[in-house]
Amino acid sequence: MGRNRRNGVRVAGRSDGGPRRSESYEHGGWSFQVSRGDEGDKFKLDELVEADVQLLGRVTYQGFAKAWPSITDEHGFAEKMNSMPKYVVSSTLTDPEWQRTRPSSAATSQKRSRS
Repeated sequence: MGRNRRNGVRVAGRSDGGPRRSESYEHGGWSFQVSRGDEGDKFKLDELVEADVQLLGRVTYQGFAKAWPSITDEHGFAEKMNSMPKYVVSSTLTDPEWQRTRPSSAATSQKRSRS
């Protein structure tokens, strides 16, 4: 079964080309309005548990960093989100507050991919 996971990396972010500020985007927050059902919830938990790190864009990171540190659940999803390493592609994020987060500028990432 295919997963949104490559070499232990969970990629989270937007690829919809919408406005940079999610609160001004009419489809923002849709994932909290849709029930995945038990099977969908298990898929998302398995996807997260199997990942070693998360790769985030700055906007997604800021939303996650605001919410996840205060969330708890009985399945371990929140614990995994908060404890796993997170890499944020951003040229402006310099001092992330969410534990185990490292910023990585887009320019640095482009240089690495060309090497």
